[in-house]
Amino acid sequence: MSPKQSHDEHGLVFGSARAQTDGWGSAVTLTPLVVGGLLLVGFVVLQKVDRHPLIPLRVLADRNRSTAYLTLFLANAAVFAVFLFLTYYFQGVLRYSPITTGVAFLPLMVTIGVVATLTQGVLLQRLTMRFIVAAGLIASGAGAALLTQADAGSPYAAWVLHGLVLIGTGIGSAAVVAVAVGQMGVEPRDAGTAGALNNVSQQLGSALGVALISTFVATATNHYLTDHGSTAVVGATVHGFAIGFWWAAGLFWAAAVICGALIRGGTSLHHEAGQPEPLDGIVSALI
Repeated sequence: MSPKQSHDEHGLVFGSARAQTDGWGSAVTLTPLVVGGLLLVGFVVLQKVDRHPLIPLRVLADRNRSTAYLTLFLANAAVFAVFLFLTYYFQGVLRYSPITTGVAFLPLMVTIGVVATLTQGVLLQRLTMRFIVAAGLIASGAGAALLTQADAGSPYAAWVLHGLVLIGTGIGSAAVVAVAVGQMGVEPRDAGTAGALNNVSQQLGSALGVALISTFVATATNHYLTDHGSTAVVGATVHGFAIGFWWAAGLFWAAAVICGALIRGGTSLHHEAGQPEPLDGIVSALI
């Protein structure tokens, strides 16, 4: 990542994060957002005219690849928000210890590993990549929606366990295939750029997603306290987390709609003879 691209990302993330405490209309929020946006536009223009661009725009010109990068951006924004607020829910509401919290996340990790392996070995041989990604994101959105039903008195197995399994099922299928789509069909000279764009999409999505959704959660929590009094702290906290989970569900479902609309029908996995399977490294990393 170039210094200028890093400044673009940092400005957008910083401005989004400041909105939680200073509001969207404050100078400390708007200034970095505007500057970051202008730097991003400038970076794109520079890549278009530079004889040796860092990110050749031809990599983004393919509809499948650009859709995959947008999908990874939205999906990571959603899943990292779920990780954050569910951790707060476990430790702040249910009073789990850090070790118990880690154990509570295990069904998610196990499901991702199992489904990712199943996706590579079975699903990709029978289904199109568009269907796998869209269906997986719909499942993850349903899992996030289930988490909104958890309150201070809910047993772990009532809503959280089922939600984690659904999210893991969706991520285990959709994310690995979206990453593969983001690297399909590139010229050998652009392979590194395509891989880097996959990573940047995920990192920027997670950073901006957490910053933005945290703002909505904080606002919802404050409104609940205003309406119900300062003694309703636990109720306000749970309400705020529910709003965060709804936003995560919405991002998963928005990504599913984008994939269904833009990834070409019939797109399937293929690779050159003698080359490693495109998903091998991705599945290994997830497991």
